[in-house]
Amino acid sequence: PRGPDGAHDLGAVERLCGPGPAWSGPDTPATRRLLERLPQVLERPGPLHAGQRLEDELGLDSLDLTVVRELLERELGTRVPDDEVWRLQTVGDLLERVAAAEPGARVVEPDWEARLRAPA
Repeated sequence: PRGPDGAHDLGAVERLCGPGPAWSGPDTPATRRLLERLPQVLERPGPLHAGQRLEDELGLDSLDLTVVRELLERELGTRVPDDEVWRLQTVGDLLERVAAAEPGARVVEPDWEARLRAPA
């Protein structure tokens, strides 16, 4: 659906149908961190749910997927190969990928002070 300005109204489906399915997979620090950080990174108010489609409902494009991939790799320790990133279709797919990461995966807090002090 589109809003009065002609842009996609990304919240319309949720308003009409209610929230989608909750994440029923493993509750780990990394999956909680993903659900916390993803709305911030995408600049979309949360909460997100597992059934939301990345492209259709959240409006992600290829650049957004690159940003999400960086989030997965840098902050959550989950590597996503080039050929797999395009197969991630829903928020649930992202959560499954993070949950399936090797047991040694760690949650890394970004060092924002160092990033802000670094030359551009």
